[in-house]
Amino acid sequence: MGFVDLFWIKHSPHFGTRRCCTGRNVNSVRMAAGRGLVPRDDVLKHARHHGVEENIAARVVDVAERALKEFSVIPTHFLRPVESLELGNALGKLADLTVTTAGGFPQAERKRMVLSPVELVDLSLQIEEDEDRHFLTPVEIRGNFLFDPARHGDFLGAITGAGIDRDFIGDIILLGDRGAHVIVDPDIVAPLQSVLSQVRSVPVTVQPIEWDKLYYKEPKKRSINTVEKSMRLDSVGSAGFGISRTKIGDEIKTGNVLVNWKQVKNGSSSVKEGDIITFRGKGRVVVENVSKTSKNKFRIELSRYT
Repeated sequence: MGFVDLFWIKHSPHFGTRRCCTGRNVNSVRMAAGRGLVPRDDVLKHARHHGVEENIAARVVDVAERALKEFSVIPTHFLRPVESLELGNALGKLADLTVTTAGGFPQAERKRMVLSPVELVDLSLQIEEDEDRHFLTPVEIRGNFLFDPARHGDFLGAITGAGIDRDFIGDIILLGDRGAHVIVDPDIVAPLQSVLSQVRSVPVTVQPIEWDKLYYKEPKKRSINTVEKSMRLDSVGSAGFGISRTKIGDEIKTGNVLVNWKQVKNGSSSVKEGDIITFRGKGRVVVENVSKTSKNKFRIELSRYT
């Protein structure tokens, strides 16, 4: 068993996490394999095979090697879901390395991997308890957007346009006409405050906030049972998201549907038990269980999160 994104694989915001006084969490797994330094070539090969850019994988391997050589706890930059999942799968096999992810809240997609030698067990546990203070900071970008509404891309564009690299930015949570909450690397809070003064046409201020002020909604879960002739993505996706097969097929072709956080543009692609289907703007569907009927069709249990 390799590293996994515990929230979406196990479908519970509290599974496998350590709760701290701030109410935030870290997903943590420890794996066993042969001891030694990081097998760079193997990790990079795994990353390429699973659609992770080699330069991203190489940077994470560099952090892992530093953590082992310096006997330290070191975070990576923020990673996309497929990057943290697949690199965690590869690095989680090392007996010498503890691999955790930190995103700030259970549904977070962009996360930092936190890497440390397994010998630092006590220190690692302490860092898990204080994880947000060490590696993440929530900030509020506040302004009056009543007459000029801003979307996710507007906030991200304003931040990166002000000179802050995307690597330092985690999830962005919209607050309607009040602005947004953003998870960031603590090191860029002060620079962000000094350079970001406007989003679209709206003047804004930037202030760090306490974790208990962070706004997010727990996803709603609905169970769905369906019988299909095949495990095609368009068939299962149609049942899971409650739209026609033609409609989901069009969305797949345009790249709006992901399987395990990877873009799939062929509706005839097969899905299997355990897969996570993401439909941008519509939520996620988890393939919970698959069995055969007496007529050799597929009886599928799905969970939809919105």
